This record gives sequence, structure tokens and C-alpha cells, in this order.
Amino acid sequence: MALTTAAFAVFVADYADRRAYLMRASRQLNLTARGQLATTHLGRLAVARSLLATVIACTASFTGAMLPLLAGAALPGLSWIVVVLAVLALTVLGAALGHLFASSRIRWAATLGCGGVAVTWIGVWLHIA
Repeated sequence: MALTTAAFAVFVADYADRRAYLMRASRQLNLTARGQLATTHLGRLAVARSLLATVIACTASFTGAMLPLLAGAALPGLSWIVVVLAVLALTVLGAALGHLFASSRIRWAATLGCGGVAVTWIGVWLHIA
């Protein structure tokens, strides 16, 4: 269920952003019909790229959730290992994003790691984790 919800949200957000760029370009080119660029090959390309972004995001989300859960299932006596692996994965992702965005790897890693700890704490507080 969560994967479906995430897929829908990612697709809608990505497509809306791409379509907004096409609408802005239409206005800047002084095209007479509203949304004229969105109905062309560029509009179909925006849909295709949004679908690709959705597939990539869903695959990463599913894999990122599955690996710590499989480790937890393999080591049932160490249930805390799932949380540690998930936070560690977020920290590594943060470092990679920091490098990708030519920013501070440590700051990105710390922020995503702290975010993982905060989300875990909220889950425990709400009794869903």
C-alpha cells in the first residue's frame, strides 16, 4: 500500500513540475493556445520521464525498506538491527547526495541520519514501529 501511495505521489509531483515548465515555455514563446507545448511530443516525453522517475523512486524505496527487514528476519534475536541498518542506509545516502550536489557530505549524512532517528522515534511514540 505504501509503495502505491508513494508511486502516485512521485508521479503527480514530477509530472506537475514538468508540465509547469512546458506551460511557462508556452507563455514565454507567446503561443496563442494555452498548454500548446504540453500536447506535443514534449508533453508525451514529460509523461514518459515522469513514469521513469516513478519507477526509479519506487525501486529505491522498496529496496531500501526490504534490505533492513530481511536482515531483521534473518536475525530475529537482534530486532534493533533493522533500525540501525535503516539509519545507516540513510546516512550513506546522505553522503552520496552531498557528493552529488557538490555540498558537504558530512552535513547531508548527518541530516539524513538524524531524520531517520527522528522518524523512528515518532514511530515508536505512535506505537507503529
